[in-house]
Amino acid sequence: MTNTRNHERGQALIILILAMVALLGFTALAIDGGMAYAERRHAQNSADAAALASALSKLNHENWYQVGMDRAESNGFDNNGDTNNVVVWSPPKVGPYTGNTKYVQVIITSTVNTAFMHFIFPGVAKNSVEAVARYIPGNWGPLFPGDAIVGLKPNGCSVVWGHGSDAGTDVFGGGMFINSNDPNCAFRQDGSRTINVPDANINVVGGAEFDPDKILPDDSIIVTGAVARTYPPTEYIEPPTCISDTVKTGNTLSPGNFTGTFPPNGVEILETGIYCVDGNFRLNNNEILTGTNVLIYMKSGDITWNGGAQINLTAPGEGEPYQGLLIFRDIVDPSVGNHGECTVTLDGNAESRFQGTIYTPSCDVDLLGTGSLDGWHSQIIGYTVEIGGNKDLYIYYQEDEVYTGNVPPKIELAQ
Repeated sequence: MTNTRNHERGQALIILILAMVALLGFTALAIDGGMAYAERRHAQNSADAAALASALSKLNHENWYQVGMDRAESNGFDNNGDTNNVVVWSPPKVGPYTGNTKYVQVIITSTVNTAFMHFIFPGVAKNSVEAVARYIPGNWGPLFPGDAIVGLKPNGCSVVWGHGSDAGTDVFGGGMFINSNDPNCAFRQDGSRTINVPDANINVVGGAEFDPDKILPDDSIIVTGAVARTYPPTEYIEPPTCISDTVKTGNTLSPGNFTGTFPPNGVEILETGIYCVDGNFRLNNNEILTGTNVLIYMKSGDITWNGGAQINLTAPGEGEPYQGLLIFRDIVDPSVGNHGECTVTLDGNAESRFQGTIYTPSCDVDLLGTGSLDGWHSQIIGYTVEIGGNKDLYIYYQEDEVYTGNVPPKIELAQ
């Protein structure tokens, strides 16, 4: 009888050797993969830095090509043709920004140092990364020129939404801009509220959902596929500074810093100047508030104006700091997700009148009609804008009545 145990001798050793080979293979893969990943990250960071530096130099009318090459070399990519190659193009030669002179493209191709891969792969392992940066020249002019209503949220449905009972929204002198890329309902109209924008378009990045019978004079004013705007917006307004505190004298309030619910009880008149408010801005039924050449800077809080209030506010005039800016609430920190965390409800009675830009880019705006034929000489910019209520809304957009300022130049990565 044959002893089967003699035939099985050594099998465990073979299995152990195979297991060790597999283990070594996985170890080699992990080591080489880690090296390749680290090299790619380094190359990508270098390409980003080179593209931004090149775009900045182009903005400053310098030698953008040499600046981009020098920045790449300072990070270890010297375009030696052996271990790495660097190209700097403006306009870009490949990709979605091809031919656009405001963009700079940097492509870095580099070899990857490997410990084990060359045993099974005879060629040279390479990384190829790309960065595209653009420069935005500074300019003097209105924010979102030509648009009376702007919804900045970059995605989602109903970013600008008109609805409500049998009432109308008429926008004269300007149009609307909806930044959402939602393919179906970035702009939305429903209910019996009509929307009339006879002098400009309703420009929508994504799609629109509406009743054609309620969009006047016809549905051709809605244009989809508009170019998206960066969010947070590249337009920047330097927040104002208030030196002293407000002082109440009878029913009048002087400009300055204010903490709490604004305006204080009994105040009906705001003196000319800038108000820096740390708190909520509330106007209740039958209250009156008048202010000429005023800017209200909301450092925090919400805005709630009741439909029974009588409000007459005009922004600083021509030649004044913050010309045409009536209400300003900045994005405090875009990284913490505060978009849409504040609410702005704008209402008033038929005697109310507003003049100037209402700039609240991180707030949800609820825009209600006053019923007055001459109530709004404004531009309303919010994260979202909801147009509702049961009263007619008339908005007149004129560039000499809305915010005009110096928008500084900016560079940013586009890809």
